[in-house]
Amino acid sequence: MISAEISDRLFVAPNPNYGQFWIRYYNQTGETLTIAVFDSKGNRVHQQQTATGIAYTRIDVDMGIQAAGIYVVELRGNSSRLLGRKQMIVGQR
Repeated sequence: MISAEISDRLFVAPNPNYGQFWIRYYNQTGETLTIAVFDSKGNRVHQQQTATGIAYTRIDVDMGIQAAGIYVVELRGNSSRLLGRKQMIVGQR
């Protein structure tokens, strides 16, 4: 039997990107996750929620057109519990 190994790592790829990326995190099936992206000034520039189907659900994120720079991706679970935070670079096309 193959199963997902529990991990507390937040995966963000590709990194760098142009505002379109995906994230994965080990989660409980059916858990509601909130993704928030902040610019270097701390302003939230994107937020979305999704319900997970399986462990390591792939969540696609499209922030639209954003300025090139360093952003922070934050993932929160039930009760706004912080699950992970990771920096990423958005490049200019």
